[in-house]
Amino acid sequence: MAYPGVAHRSGRPANAFAVSGARLREELIPLLMEKDPRPAFQLLSQWGALSFLIPNLKWEKSHDAFFGQLIRQSDKENTLLLRLLVLVHAIPFPKAVGSLGHLMFPQKMIEQIELALTLLAQMKEGRLSLSDMPKKRQASAASRGAVVHQ
Repeated sequence: MAYPGVAHRSGRPANAFAVSGARLREELIPLLMEKDPRPAFQLLSQWGALSFLIPNLKWEKSHDAFFGQLIRQSDKENTLLLRLLVLVHAIPFPKAVGSLGHLMFPQKMIEQIELALTLLAQMKEGRLSLSDMPKKRQASAASRGAVVHQ
């Protein structure tokens, strides 16, 4: 039985475990889609509540920088997918993908995030090549003059 304000042995409030992934997703999406979501996430970070939304999520300087870039872009390019990617970019890959599954995001969106996180990891390791990109993305990258190591 859960009692309000009583902590579970994990240190989390006992009633935090009763919230479904779908419900958390429905709270997360409006936060992500705010004109500037940084203040809300910074506040959740100060309260120690980010890990209730997504385990292992910690607010980092890179979140500020990436969200700052997104809010300066046109609304047409500023999608939920990009904002989710910014939010989970610093979480270990399996935990990020697992968290998105728990939050019941559509499988197609999870697969797109998974691909983006894989490409990001390869870029960080200096081993990204055109052969790592899906065929239709290669043509798009080449037409934009994207620099990709081979």
